[in-house]
Amino acid sequence: MARKLFEKGDSVTLPASVGASAIQASSVGRPRTAIGGMAQFVVDESKVRLELESLRAEYAKHEGAKPARLLDPQVIKPSQWANRHEDSFRTEEFISLRAEIDNAGGNVQAIKVRPLPNDSIEQDHNKIASQPSKSPEKEGVEPFNPPYEYEIVFGHRRHRACLDLGIPVLALIEETTEQELFVDMDRENRLRADLSPWEQGVMYAKALDGGLFSSNARLASAVGRDTGVIGKALSLARLPSTVVDAFPTPLEIQYRWAKPLTDRLLVDPEAVTHRARELKEFKEKLSSKEIFELLVSEQELPQRQHLDSASGRQVTDAERKTKKIVIGSRGKNMATFSMDSKGRAMVRFKSVMTAGDSEALVKLIQEFLDKRA
Repeated sequence: MARKLFEKGDSVTLPASVGASAIQASSVGRPRTAIGGMAQFVVDESKVRLELESLRAEYAKHEGAKPARLLDPQVIKPSQWANRHEDSFRTEEFISLRAEIDNAGGNVQAIKVRPLPNDSIEQDHNKIASQPSKSPEKEGVEPFNPPYEYEIVFGHRRHRACLDLGIPVLALIEETTEQELFVDMDRENRLRADLSPWEQGVMYAKALDGGLFSSNARLASAVGRDTGVIGKALSLARLPSTVVDAFPTPLEIQYRWAKPLTDRLLVDPEAVTHRARELKEFKEKLSSKEIFELLVSEQELPQRQHLDSASGRQVTDAERKTKKIVIGSRGKNMATFSMDSKGRAMVRFKSVMTAGDSEALVKLIQEFLDKRA
C-alpha cells in the first residue's frame, strides 16, 4: 500500500510557480525523526533569538531619540517671545548661513517646533475663509498660504533661511510649555548665534511684561544668567524709541552703555531725546560708538549741511549763523535773515510793515512754532 501511495505521489504535477529549488529545500530541510525535528526546532529558535537580540541592540541606539521631519516653513510661525530684529537677517553671518543651507540642500541641524492647538489652527482657517477671494493671476496677489500649524521653539534663523530659499525645513516636533519654550530658545541662541544685547533685553522685557516670570531673579534662574546681565539688558530694552532710533542699528548697542544712557536720561531726559532726534540725521555717517558718546556728553554736535539758495552750495550751521541771508520777491531784496552765535534767528524787513502785515506774519510764526512743538 505504501508503494502505491509513493507511485501516486510521483504522478502529481506541481504548478509552474513552484520551482525545483523550493522542492529541494523542502525535502532536504524536513526532519525524518522526532529527534531530528527537535534538533531543527532548537536551531530555528536559536536563529530567531540571535535576530531578536540584534534588533534590540539596534533599537537601543535610537531609544529616546526624537524623530525629525521635513516641514513646509510656511506653516511654521515665529514664537511670540522671539525678538530677532529685522537687521539680523541682513548681516553677513546670516547670509553665509543661508548660503551654507542652500549648498547642503537643507538645514543639517534641525530646528525645534511645537504643534499649535487645534483651535488656533481653526482660527487661522476661519480668518482666511472670511477674506474676499482673489485671483493671483488677475490681481498679482500672493498665492494662498496655509494657516500656521507649528510654532518655533528655537531655530528662527534656520527657519528664515529655508523660508527665503523656498525649501523644507528639518524640524523636531515636541509638546512644550511656554516657560520651556522660552528657556530652550534663550539657551539655543547663546549656543549658536546670541541675540544682541538690545534684542536680548526686548526678549526678557516681553517675558516679564507678559507674566511668564514674576521677577528678574526668577527669570535669571530659569535661563541660567546673572541678574546683573538681565538688568543691563532690560535697561537697554526700556530706552526710549527716540534714543534707539538714533543708532545706525539697535544690534550694535552694548551692555556697557546701559548705565551711562540710563543715568543721563534720569538727569535730563528732554535734552537726551532732543539730541537723539538731531543725531538721527547722522546715523549713516557716524558709528554707534560715536552716537553713544554724543548722547551721554555735552560735546558739540556735528555740523549739518544746508543748501544755500543764493550760492547754490552746501553750507554748515556755523556758516549760516555768521552770514546774512537776503530774502526777496520779484527780484527785489525785501528782508535779511541772520542768526547770532547761540543760534537765535532774526529777520529784518527793509520796508515798514502795516498792522495787517504784522498780524499775518505773527500768524505764520505761530503756525511754524505749533508744528515744532
